[in-house]
Amino acid sequence: MKRKRKQRQIALHATALLDTINDAVHGPIDLRDECDCPTGPVLLKLISAPFLSRLRLIKQLSYTSHFVTSADHSRFAHALGTMHVMRLLMRTLKTAHTFNCDKLFAELSKYFPDWAIKRDKHNTEKRYQRLTQHMLLAAMLQDVGEVPSNIATGRFCCPGPEFHSALKPFQFNSQNLEDKELAGLGLIANYLSAPEQKDINAAICWTLVFSLISGQLPGGNDLPGPLKCLHHLVDGEVDADRIDYVHRDALHCLGEKVSPLGLIHSFVTVDENGPVFSNSSAVSFFFLLRARLWSSVYFAPQNRFRLSLLLTVMRGALHFANYTDRRHIYFSLFGTRTPLRMSIPEFLIFHDHQLTVGISKLDDKRKKLASQLGEKGAVAVQLLAGSLSPDYKCTWTTIKTDKATKMEKVSIPDRVFFDTFSDYTAVKSFCKQKVRVQAPEFRLSKHSTVFLENAGGPFLPWFEKEPCPAPMPAPYSVLAYSPSTVTAEIRKFRKKCRTVPNSVIAQSLEENPFVPFGWHDTRKVKEFFGPDIFVSFCWEDILAVRRVLIELYQLKRKYYSIAAENQGVGNSAQENSKRAAQKAGAVIFIVSKKYCEHLKVANSPLEAEMNVLKRRYAKEGSNLKCAVLAVCHYRDVKYEFPYKDVCDDPAHFPYTGTALSRATGTEVNEIVRSTLKFIDGKEL
Repeated sequence: MKRKRKQRQIALHATALLDTINDAVHGPIDLRDECDCPTGPVLLKLISAPFLSRLRLIKQLSYTSHFVTSADHSRFAHALGTMHVMRLLMRTLKTAHTFNCDKLFAELSKYFPDWAIKRDKHNTEKRYQRLTQHMLLAAMLQDVGEVPSNIATGRFCCPGPEFHSALKPFQFNSQNLEDKELAGLGLIANYLSAPEQKDINAAICWTLVFSLISGQLPGGNDLPGPLKCLHHLVDGEVDADRIDYVHRDALHCLGEKVSPLGLIHSFVTVDENGPVFSNSSAVSFFFLLRARLWSSVYFAPQNRFRLSLLLTVMRGALHFANYTDRRHIYFSLFGTRTPLRMSIPEFLIFHDHQLTVGISKLDDKRKKLASQLGEKGAVAVQLLAGSLSPDYKCTWTTIKTDKATKMEKVSIPDRVFFDTFSDYTAVKSFCKQKVRVQAPEFRLSKHSTVFLENAGGPFLPWFEKEPCPAPMPAPYSVLAYSPSTVTAEIRKFRKKCRTVPNSVIAQSLEENPFVPFGWHDTRKVKEFFGPDIFVSFCWEDILAVRRVLIELYQLKRKYYSIAAENQGVGNSAQENSKRAAQKAGAVIFIVSKKYCEHLKVANSPLEAEMNVLKRRYAKEGSNLKCAVLAVCHYRDVKYEFPYKDVCDDPAHFPYTGTALSRATGTEVNEIVRSTLKFIDGKEL
């Protein structure tokens, strides 16, 4: 009898241990459900699910561990930490006097009738516990669709039709989901569809969880106002995800043990406009800590260099390899020959180890690499695999604003790589009017709350500027990686960086690893939308032009330009310009003094395309949208460019915004977005 009692005590003790894990950031993390589920624990069962266990094999910070040895924490740890932060936020929210639970419950019942148990209809405590359970699941599962080194691989691998099919039994519209969301929700739905998961399927309203993660209703529409407050806690300016990864990354990369409890305890409430905090101190420190991580960790040259190499390998396979070789390369890297249509089993085995082994396999056949990936791609594979010495130096190449500076063709050595940071030119470290502060000292203000940018104390100038986290104003400055061993070729390149930096930067934008080949013409690219926008320019302005094209590409708009060296082979330059102008659904003129000079040259390509556009505008009128952007100040071209023949208001020169020659990355993004609103006929 004593032996049986002892065995029972050991079993109970072991079970208790499984309910809690110890985390480096948060300490003990409770894995128990927030509400009683008659079919058994949900959170504990999901932790061992294949789609969540896969995150153990994906590093949170990709290649950062190559220069910060302690930065090898996984996305699995981040998922559990996010769930823990969500539990603390929901407990804080429960005591908020301004948070209207009854209104929220009514709205939830309207769109998700099965979210709560009917017998608990009048039990506010039980209903709040059940809501918290759904919020914990959304927080824990929101990163299930992540891929290893997502900044690089996310551009080349996409979930296939199987993921859409998995969501059909839940009657959840998957057409508007981003790739990460589609992959995550598809993996979860596929797991729940198995007969052995019917109990866990019935215990939770999974359409609500999917909506909390994606920010849309099952039918595809955006969440209504009252429900947006919940989505702000899952994916917002200060959400559970960001609170965890900022403090987790700060611990592992900066060595700073900063508790998130101060920020969480200052959390007052949340509504459809975002979160509210009781003081500006903790939340201001949070944003500054995040900005420090951007500059010291996420944008560290050692990390970005390896991501640039990985992108170069994939671009090389896309451009140089034949069909058979490309499928072999993709199979080595992704575990599938069709990464743009990955199946669910293929996605489940795609992780960091698969990617590392794949690079090693490619390096084993290095004799064929140059023909399959190009010389630069072959060098990138050897650097990633370690068969070539990674003894590289990085140098900032900064643009010259001297008006006499001329553009020239620059030859880039195969062992030189660039980082233009063009994938982050529109990202902001802080967004205004997203976070509010409600404190006694503001009680005399109109709504007793103020925006953080108005209550940030000594940080007001930083909040006001909404700074881009890129280390230098891209692409005014480009980071060039070149071997430390100086050869004649490298010496010549470095001299070009000093003498003609504008030409080097223009060429770096052309070889930008963060934009695939073929980005001069996206009319046939899947998922790109809108009218076919023709971009008219002169070659002297190619630096500004490529900045605009990159923004159009990032926004997934259909456009085309004659900006590549071998475009239009077989026809004359004049004929190519005529055809481009004739097919245009809309036009963006990138105007400068040089552009206006070329317009006046008889039989020039610019004159040919302008004549076609003039005739079209005379017939079509404002149906042919023509926008004008200026490289210089608009006054320099106001009386030279024939705007009266192609613009809606012939009496006034169109507003062009900030001159592209001195616009920051964020400003270029805003200029392009404003231009697209005009082309789409949307009011400003």
